[in-house]
Amino acid sequence: MKKVETIKSYRTMDANAVEKELSDLNRKLTDIRLKVFANKSSNFSEIGKIRRDIARLSTIKSEMTPGV
Repeated sequence: MKKVETIKSYRTMDANAVEKELSDLNRKLTDIRLKVFANKSSNFSEIGKIRRDIARLSTIKSEMTPGV
């Protein structure tokens, strides 16, 4: 999925779906970091991609909260 399509799909989510996606991405980031540091995976670029997705979702989540 392209970046623009990903952002559009994130913006159409409701607040609960954004929370669930954030927790899933955080769990996935932890798993990938553990695999990389244990030398079971050499996919370093995936860490950066997931971190950027987490940042995007965090921004969208903060835009959803009223009065902030």
